[in-house]
Amino acid sequence: MVRSSHNKMQKDSKEGIVIAGGPDALIETDYAEGLFVNHLGEIFVADNGERKITCWSPESKNVDVIVGGNGKGYQPNQLN
Repeated sequence: MVRSSHNKMQKDSKEGIVIAGGPDALIETDYAEGLFVNHLGEIFVADNGERKITCWSPESKNVDVIVGGNGKGYQPNQLN
């Protein structure tokens, strides 16, 4: 997924940021199974391999782990 510098998806854009799904992506994934973009342009990625959900915000430019990232399990910081 490529996002242009103007915060709008552009089909034939020649410049942009790879958010998820590539070697230079901002969100590293092992086995991504879901993607959601909310009305603020935040991109959420569900990664089954690393058992986590991450979020990238166009305003802060940060990637945050929303839940999981600590292996498979039933603890508050894990996903099963």
